[in-house]
Amino acid sequence: LFAIAGIGLLVAFIYKSNFKWIFKKKNKTTEEIDIELVDETSSLDELERYILDAESQGQYRFAVRLRFLRMLRILDEAKLIKAATGKTNQAYLYELRNHANVDQVKEATRTYEYIWYGLFDIGDREEYNTISSSFDFIDHLKKRNQ
Repeated sequence: LFAIAGIGLLVAFIYKSNFKWIFKKKNKTTEEIDIELVDETSSLDELERYILDAESQGQYRFAVRLRFLRMLRILDEAKLIKAATGKTNQAYLYELRNHANVDQVKEATRTYEYIWYGLFDIGDREEYNTISSSFDFIDHLKKRNQ
């Protein structure tokens, strides 16, 4: 009798909820929303400001993502790659295959992919500084193209 009553309550709950609980999307975190905005709308100056904001807030993993996007923007402005939404990192590396900085871009890309896609947690500012140093080469390229 209790089992039948329990099943009846379960069926009533599911019927009243219209199955919304099954198809309910998880809320996006602030980090995910910011990333979508950065990918679509940010200039090089905005990326640099976002990097400083992320660093000051201790969002080091996000700052690595922003540094990678900044690197792509600089390479695009230098006409070394053609940045496009949906293009893979490997496609960018292929475009740079004959460029002098290809090894540095490969290292920076590998670092980014490990941190971002591996969900690697960066513990402190010192660790972040070590990791982000793989993106330092791009500042020299930026200065040459100004």
